[in-house]
Amino acid sequence: MPEASPDHIRRPRLINQLHAGLAGKLTLIAAPAGSGKTTVIADWFASETGNVALAWLALDAEDNDPARFLRYLIAAFEQVCPTLNLRLDGLSGTALPEIKSLLTELLNQIGQSGQRVVLALDDYHVIENPDLHRGMIFLLDYLPLNLHMILTTRSDPPFPLARLRARRQMTEIRAADLRFSLDETDQFLNQGMGLKLVHDDIAAIEQHTEGWIAGVQLAALSLRGRTDVKAFIQAFTGSNRYIAEYLVEEVFNQLTEALQSFLLKTAVVERFCAPLCTRLTGIDDSAPILDTLWQMNLFLIPLDDDGTWYRYHHLFADLLRFRLKKEYPEAISGLYQLASAWCDEQGLSSEAIHYALAGEHWDQAARLIERYSDYFWVRGELKRLLRWSDQLPPEVVEASAGLCVLKAWTMLPAGALRQMETYLSHAEHALSQADDAGQWRGRILSLRAFMRRILDGGDSGYQLTLQAKAALAPDDVVWQAFTTMNLTSSAMMRGDLPALQDYNDQTIALARQANDLHTLVTSCAFRAQVELERGSMQSAASFLTRIETTLEQHHAQLSPLRGFADIAAGRIAYERNELDAARHYFDVGLERGQEGEVADIIIDGLIWSARLRQTSGQFDRAQQYLDQLAEQAAAVGVPWLVQTAAACQAWQHLLTERLHLVESWVARHAERIERELIVFHWWFQIEQVVLVRAYLALEDFEAAYARLTRLIAVAEQQRQSTILARLYVLLAVLHFKQGRPRRAQAIVSNALELAAPEGYVRVFLDELAALQPILKVVSHPFAARILQVERDLNPAKGRHPDLLDPLSERELEVLRRLPEGLSNQEMADQFFVSVNTVKWYLKEIYSKLGVGNRTQAIERARELHLIA
Repeated sequence: MPEASPDHIRRPRLINQLHAGLAGKLTLIAAPAGSGKTTVIADWFASETGNVALAWLALDAEDNDPARFLRYLIAAFEQVCPTLNLRLDGLSGTALPEIKSLLTELLNQIGQSGQRVVLALDDYHVIENPDLHRGMIFLLDYLPLNLHMILTTRSDPPFPLARLRARRQMTEIRAADLRFSLDETDQFLNQGMGLKLVHDDIAAIEQHTEGWIAGVQLAALSLRGRTDVKAFIQAFTGSNRYIAEYLVEEVFNQLTEALQSFLLKTAVVERFCAPLCTRLTGIDDSAPILDTLWQMNLFLIPLDDDGTWYRYHHLFADLLRFRLKKEYPEAISGLYQLASAWCDEQGLSSEAIHYALAGEHWDQAARLIERYSDYFWVRGELKRLLRWSDQLPPEVVEASAGLCVLKAWTMLPAGALRQMETYLSHAEHALSQADDAGQWRGRILSLRAFMRRILDGGDSGYQLTLQAKAALAPDDVVWQAFTTMNLTSSAMMRGDLPALQDYNDQTIALARQANDLHTLVTSCAFRAQVELERGSMQSAASFLTRIETTLEQHHAQLSPLRGFADIAAGRIAYERNELDAARHYFDVGLERGQEGEVADIIIDGLIWSARLRQTSGQFDRAQQYLDQLAEQAAAVGVPWLVQTAAACQAWQHLLTERLHLVESWVARHAERIERELIVFHWWFQIEQVVLVRAYLALEDFEAAYARLTRLIAVAEQQRQSTILARLYVLLAVLHFKQGRPRRAQAIVSNALELAAPEGYVRVFLDELAALQPILKVVSHPFAARILQVERDLNPAKGRHPDLLDPLSERELEVLRRLPEGLSNQEMADQFFVSVNTVKWYLKEIYSKLGVGNRTQAIERARELHLIA
């Protein structure tokens, strides 16, 4: 048998599998060419250290002659069993009875020898003689206990494999088992071939080759002496010279013309089933051909358990497409059109669009994108819609009102208002040339109303939104939901909370009716922020729970849109002074917003991430977020958003005591802010609150008092509890600075009454430097709690000399509940947070205590006297 090459790597998992297989009759190693079938046997045999004798027979096409086959078979046995005594002189080798007679004598002599022997038949796929197959089945049926058979083959032999499998008499090693893992690829390339590649390059090769050993070896050969390693790996495909030559010689040229044609035509699709293959090839029934390819181990990879969907190995598919393009370029477009039409008929919308675009069937692609746009919108797959529409020629898009509306719609989350205006103008022009405006008139009005509200920063788009809603068909539920969501924001701008709640409820109901996860998640997260401003953390948390429940029910990820919920959850944690949790949520939310290019999430994430770093004195880090905020606001190009970013920067100047810069900001913006409509959206209130703080810092107490009086009146009228508590705190600071401590105490007491029920701690901690003297003399339980929080979050309980990182107050609360045996859901209900938040706290607790589960956490906490 061949020896393992010097650059081979040991593969213990396969050696163990082969060793365990000796307990049965047959080990079948079936995989495509170049999978390392022979090498793994050599590796295994080297590890057996004389425990078994190996009779090795490498087969070729000439061995279909029974006489030749049997002579070589006996010779292989004689190499390891010198006591064998079989007469072959008169062997003519054509009749099955004669084959069975000889095999019977062979089995008897091996069985009597008592020697443990393994028969390895290498490349058995070359055997096509039915009598030889029957002879080997006979051999298997009557194997003595001391004899085992190993077959390596590219295709399954016509043996009773199901019977052997059911009786557990067969071990199977398939292509998936033989593929190199990432670690094995690393060992082979760097240790075996001495290439010294970095991890990312190795991972790329493993991904391109899918662990196919010959592919990895050929990649290594191609890399020798190269300096442009990364560029080569990025371009490494089945059309690579070494890969192509190997696959053509060892695989493709060995097939019939009919199979070659089948492979080339079906290679245009990324996955396929029998009906799709039938459409592409014109063959009446493709299922038998797929079965044949599977049995031949022809680089066919199943995608499900019932053998319906398959794909080709990436490198093999690359080769097939390369040959198709080279030999039959005129056929490619038609094949893509057939694939697109079939996928559309089956409701496989993504693939239908993909193949229409790939074949440059622009009109077909445009119709499909337009038809399925609502479907992908409700699933939150806006980037996919935008990517598809970007592949269409501009003249195709501009001629279609529907595609222009779609382009504008998909640009909405990114805040690309100028581009939206361009495409809406194209849509209106296209409609002017059409006989029937259909559904598009109302949709255009809806988007224009949205743009007007964003650009003006008020409720100027309200009437236009009502017109859009009336123009939309009642059954256009997706757009009805979107338009009603716009009315919700308009109500917020007017300070009309009853209308806001009503429109928000309508939006959620419409989104549920349309299965519109995009609008549902956005609306629930918006409502959570509204409830948070109204002073109801419990209600805010309930809307976040709705989001989690809905996404779980639909098995949806919607990663970018989850950022809305993350930011809202972070705000709840921030208000409770759970700063570690808040940082986690803000970081994750911001990352998701940037991933999906959703401007609202990015802006919220940057504002609150900066605020959080300011809280802990990390002003340099906060400035980095503020710089990004200014860039994002400028990119969107909305004046009030740029002004909000400037106010956030002014807050930073206040905290770092750069009063000359604060004074400059007041000089530029105070007059405008004073005359503007007071809106308590969490973005718009930033300017109002910063202006009051600036007046206090600059000791313009008259201006501060006048502004606070006006703001408090509006907040009381709108029942905005959270902002009202903040304004009361600022008013108390004003009175204290002016020498009216008793008045300050009375006003702080009002703020405590508003904030205490749901634990709005940060309302006071954000102003603690000026507020501390007042809190110390106020007789209120919540004041005592705030002062305790200020004393480093209960250090006597949360700190311990054995803990490098102390537990936060909320982590201690969760830890104290663990002995009660509450489930994650029960704890979430008690703390008014989501189950994911509880899981996050538990993860932090385990990490800080150095444990792995609840039981260990309880034991460790008792050892440290953190709990009783």
